[in-house]
Amino acid sequence: DKDERTKVKELFAEVAKKAGHKVLGWRKVPVDNSMIGPSALKTEPRVYQVFVSLSDAHEHLEPEQQ
Repeated sequence: DKDERTKVKELFAEVAKKAGHKVLGWRKVPVDNSMIGPSALKTEPRVYQVFVSLSDAHEHLEPEQQ
């Protein structure tokens, strides 16, 4: 539900901030669910992608290593 997603996003932002990052934004990942049935649609997960700034303290590392 929307309240749960908001809580998760806030928690992620808090953890990112502690690591020296800033959340730049979120986007819902587009999916093609045209081939799944009604019962699967009811339980289909929502997938989001987050964009974060790089931390200056770790600029020698690749983003995947931070």
